Parts: sequence; structure tokens; C-alpha cells
Amino acid sequence: MIPEAECLKIVDEVLSKLEIGEFYVKLNHRYILEGMFAACGAGSDQFKTVCSSIDKLDKQPWNEVEEELIKEKGLSKDNTEKLGRFVRLREFNPSMGNVELLDKLMEFEELARNERFKKGIEELKVLVNYCTLFGVRSIRFDPSLARGLDYYTGAIYEAVVPSMWNCSLPFFLFQFCWFNIRYLLKNSKRRNADILFSRIPEALEGVNLEANGEEQKGLPVGVGSVAAGGRCVEIVFH
Repeated sequence: MIPEAECLKIVDEVLSKLEIGEFYVKLNHRYILEGMFAACGAGSDQFKTVCSSIDKLDKQPWNEVEEELIKEKGLSKDNTEKLGRFVRLREFNPSMGNVELLDKLMEFEELARNERFKKGIEELKVLVNYCTLFGVRSIRFDPSLARGLDYYTGAIYEAVVPSMWNCSLPFFLFQFCWFNIRYLLKNSKRRNADILFSRIPEALEGVNLEANGEEQKGLPVGVGSVAAGGRCVEIVFH
């Protein structure tokens, strides 16, 4: 869990340096998701499709997500009600500490019997402890954070800036909405920020970048792409 804690430390430091205001980093674990879904009658072959519904909870109310789970994903009403109690635990306990919330989730007997789920809980507790040692105070365990892609095998995390109408910034998840990039560049108090792009979108047109308080027009800035296998491109200030 040390590499994960180091990544979270980087996210915390970068967003703090950008001075974009309040933010927090949601944290969950694939094993926890698998355990919750299994306890609600969803087979392993349904993991991705159930995740795609749960992932909408930061944009849609639970009743709409539940309706989708029943009508489109085939879960029963009893199972969706049970799942709702699990994934909405942070919503019901907004001020509870991370370790406390992890322990509270373990109080559900049907979850505590699942070995994979218990391993996910144990790993997140270790990660939370490392983050505390590293001085990372922005993390927030949230069992509704869902990512259904196969390369997420352990801890998953996502930065959230509440002032952006609860839009989230999936740092280190190989995607970054161009609207979010534009928002960060226009609203950050620090203009000399280095950002990794996979391609240069039209959405960034009209954004003025400054370095050291002065506009740097016509100067190219090299940026690299993680998602595109290391392809490098340039942004030119104009």
C-alpha cells in the first residue's frame, strides 16, 4: 500500500499547490465492491455492468440508479435495497472517519463472511494509516466509488472539487474531462502548472496561461501522455 499512499500524497500536493479551493479524494477498493455485489446476488459476470450503474450516484439520485439496476441489470428489489445500504453508507454518515466507516461496513454479517471483501477492508485500513503518516488529510472512504474496468485490481481513488458542481477529477485513472482541465486552468491562482494531456482539445481554446505573473505568448510547453503510451505533444501559449 506504500505506492498507493505515495500517489495519493502527490494528488493531495498537486491540488493544494493549484489553489483551486476545497477538494477531497474519494477512496474505495475493488474487493470491497466485489464483496458488496456478491452479497446482493450479482455474479462476477455482472461486475462491470453493476459498477456502471453505481458510478452514476454522484450525478443521479439513488431511486434512478436503483430503477436502472432492477430494469436493466436484473437485480431484485430486495437486493437493490440491500446494496443501497452498503454503497450509500458514506451518504448516511458524512462526518464519520475513514477507519470508523470501514469498521461499520464490516458490521454487515453478509459482507463479513466474504474473504475477498475482508481483504479489501484490511488493505484500505493500511492505506489510510500510511496516508495519515504522510500527512494526507483529504482522503474520504466512499463505498459508492465504482470503477468496473479490469485493470483496477485494488485501491481506486478519485479527486473531487465541490465548487465544480460535484464534477469529479479521476486523477491516475487515465481520463481527465477537458471541461475540468479548462476549469482548473481558468480558476487556479497558480498559472504555471504542468499538466499531462493525451491530446489537445478545442475546449482549451481561449484559456490564458501565465508563468511568474507574465503572459508567455508563443512559447511551446512540452507535455506527455500517460494514456497514449508516452506520446508527447506541445501546447503553445497564444
